[in-house]
Amino acid sequence: MWYIVFLACCSNQPAALPPPIGLPWEPEGIMVATSEFRGYLVLPEHGDAPGIVLLVEQINPTIKSMADARAENGQVVLAIDQLSGVEQARDYVVQLPQSKYVSTVCLRPDCT
Repeated sequence: MWYIVFLACCSNQPAALPPPIGLPWEPEGIMVATSEFRGYLVLPEHGDAPGIVLLVEQINPTIKSMADARAENGQVVLAIDQLSGVEQARDYVVQLPQSKYVSTVCLRPDCT
């Protein structure tokens, strides 16, 4: 009996490797919706970051990639595709624990 246990525990099979550590962090955005706006929210890895509300024509993979890139650079990003909920979106971002202030960036042709 001991011989079988010894063979099982000490065979030449490679041991399972632990998961790698130190992998680069990648942001994961989520769609958020309130009664005033809907948008794509992505948070940076660490808190106490500047917040940005992106005003866009539509939320598509290009906009999501742009928001993800800004989050990788340490910004809280909320991309919204309507002009009517801008103030509510700004208030939403300011209230997030990760955000310390908020700016608005318009990427729409109809912004003035």
